[in-house]
Amino acid sequence: LCLSQHLVTNFSHCISLQFTLPTYRYTKAELLELCDGYANLYLCTGYASMQLCRNDELVRFARDHLGYVCNPMNLERFMQHFDCLRKVEEHNSDSCQYFIEGIAEPGKDQRKCRGVKQYNDCLQPKIRKECGKEAWNEFDKVIEWVGCRV
Repeated sequence: LCLSQHLVTNFSHCISLQFTLPTYRYTKAELLELCDGYANLYLCTGYASMQLCRNDELVRFARDHLGYVCNPMNLERFMQHFDCLRKVEEHNSDSCQYFIEGIAEPGKDQRKCRGVKQYNDCLQPKIRKECGKEAWNEFDKVIEWVGCRV
């Protein structure tokens, strides 16, 4: 009960965004709040319970979309590049975003990577130019963590 309540409470907004990669649709504050919820998920249920439920649609969805970003070993580095990556994605939403619209929902894993390569190819030159290679590497890591190849 704790697990399902927590997921519905903390990640329903994430699901409602309807993008394969909703990460950069959040503000820093919203993302940090989601990371708190993600950490509390483990505290609430315990690691053993999470392992038992690792194939649950909502658990997989939360892990895929927040696992890399919210990992304490990655969070600071991710946040260093977040503002620039978010800005590039926002300014190029008309030309690149349509590749990944309408895909992110639990249970749709087989379709979650549709359009990601095209999206990645569309944003790559802009990110490299405006944010640099390290930011580009972070962007790639987020995509890879979701389970998509670029």
